[in-house]
Amino acid sequence: MKRKPMLWEAISCFVVMVIIIGVGKGLLKLDIQPLLILAAFYAAVIGKRLGYSYQDMEKGVTENLTTSLPVIYILICVGIVIGTWIYSGTVPYLIYLGLKLISPELFLVAAFIITAIVSTATGTAWGSVATAGLALIGVAGEMGIPLGMAAGASFPVGYLVIRCLHFPIPPTWHRWCVKWICSNTFVICSGPPFRHLA
Repeated sequence: MKRKPMLWEAISCFVVMVIIIGVGKGLLKLDIQPLLILAAFYAAVIGKRLGYSYQDMEKGVTENLTTSLPVIYILICVGIVIGTWIYSGTVPYLIYLGLKLISPELFLVAAFIITAIVSTATGTAWGSVATAGLALIGVAGEMGIPLGMAAGASFPVGYLVIRCLHFPIPPTWHRWCVKWICSNTFVICSGPPFRHLA
């Protein structure tokens, strides 16, 4: 008979996972994959104790993965943007331009505005921080500006623009990324991504 877990059973899954990963990765320097499998095995034992069959647990995992796939696709797109900007030399070029064009007196204001523009254009708070924010931290280091102040000027604005102001462009980019990855076709776009939306 299926039942809800008691408090100690629910907490034990988290505690055992932390111990397994902490000892395995932290002390023994093992790969993370076998440690996660071991933690999942413990959770399966608890699930069996609660009356769930293997098929029930497999169905629950499948349903959770299905609902989280759009988020995973967005993270893949953000990773593509970050990797492309770093690999293509955009971030080093931004550092070069920042050193040439931004005066140290206006750097913090410029960092705020630049990150807001990149965040609005790309539709990702984390992507703007990992690209423009990274370049701005490099510029701040070269200019002798405290890195904490530079991070405070550039990092929160990416989140602020996307989460609080709700510009119309970012959801379009996200839908395009998900559609592009889900379509299993290679789309070469000659214009803005929102032209390819159905």
